Amino acid sequence: YNHQVLYIKALSTKAPLTRVAVVVPKKVSKRAVDRNRDRRRIYEICRTNWDQIQPGYTIIITGKKSLESITPNDLTDIVVTGLKNLSVITK
Repeated sequence: YNHQVLYIKALSTKAPLTRVAVVVPKKVSKRAVDRNRDRRRIYEICRTNWDQIQPGYTIIITGKKSLESITPNDLTDIVVTGLKNLSVITK
């Protein structure tokens, strides 16, 4: 799933659990504080929607732009829509 601020990739595995990795490169922001904040925001969205995510996937979310100007509700919509398009979220 390709959005203007995020790129989400999901790989189906035979593992009983789903793993999530969030990558925010230096190209997005030079400051580690900003990159870590973006990373934590995305992890929190995944954590709050964890009961909807199907087991058996490896999900990689890569930031393309800084998420400072995006509201929490908009960011949640972007991530959930991406996971729905990849058929990772059932609902």
